[in-house]
Amino acid sequence: MLQVVAGGFTLDDTVLLDGRVVRNAAGGNVLYAGVGTKLAGVQPALLSPVGRDYPQENLDMLAFAGFVMDGCPRLPAPALHLWVLQEGPNQRQLVNRLDSGTNEQLDPRPRHVPDHYLLAESLHVASIPLESQEALVDTFAAARRVISVDAPHLPLHRSGRAQLERMLGSVSVFLPSEDEVGEVWGLEAGLDACRRLATLGPEVVGIKMGDAGSLVWSREIQQGWRVPAYQTQAIDTTGAGDAFCGAFCATYSRTRDARAAAVSGTVAASFVIESIGGLHAMDTPSSTFERRSNEVNQRVEVLSAMRGEA
Repeated sequence: MLQVVAGGFTLDDTVLLDGRVVRNAAGGNVLYAGVGTKLAGVQPALLSPVGRDYPQENLDMLAFAGFVMDGCPRLPAPALHLWVLQEGPNQRQLVNRLDSGTNEQLDPRPRHVPDHYLLAESLHVASIPLESQEALVDTFAAARRVISVDAPHLPLHRSGRAQLERMLGSVSVFLPSEDEVGEVWGLEAGLDACRRLATLGPEVVGIKMGDAGSLVWSREIQQGWRVPAYQTQAIDTTGAGDAFCGAFCATYSRTRDARAAAVSGTVAASFVIESIGGLHAMDTPSSTFERRSNEVNQRVEVLSAMRGEA
């Protein structure tokens, strides 16, 4: 199976809580979501233009690991360079460096899509500006293909919520964070919020809640689950949500099982946070992934369709 993952590459300078700085780590939502896809056992096909100064060795490493890279043209604009400022447990800021490229220059667009990507079984669109997300969803929309989207870049412009809701009518899975659900819709993270968002079109809605895990709702079977986070030593939580999304979409495309997809996403995120950058998690043994999945699955809480309670 092939899953297209659309988003952006970044080069991250991470300032840790103890004052150490780790420079030039390979990051970006397309990388983390691609790693999540691979960990879930599906081949990732990345869709992301690459800035002129992005290291070729990073791209070669991904290709060697089995990532399809045909949707990653080299452009003359500089790569996206970020400061990742850790300010506390699960608290960080992302700040563009002055020498960084921009989303306008480097967002994936329909013209970057190779023809064979349109044969993929699934597509995940990471958090990029809404107009870019919508154009890609329109390009890939087809019967029986699973399309998942993360929330777009916020804040939205005045008519952005209506535009986002129109796009959600064409996607299979919507995977926002609890903060994004609050900012766009004024809703508290809960099963009621999942069910309300599912009325906009998605078969499945999952709300990411950091170290509190996730809430997931399947409209088709009218069932919800609370999936706990896997407890591990977190070095840097950057990219955890993207890894969750990539693995979730890949597993849902393969199984149409929302609970299994959320467990897979949770476990993918747990490997990403154990170090800095996304490349380190690629070689995780499948047996280790399966063991963690079994542990998380045993702790999943089934929620009532009527009251959102166990």
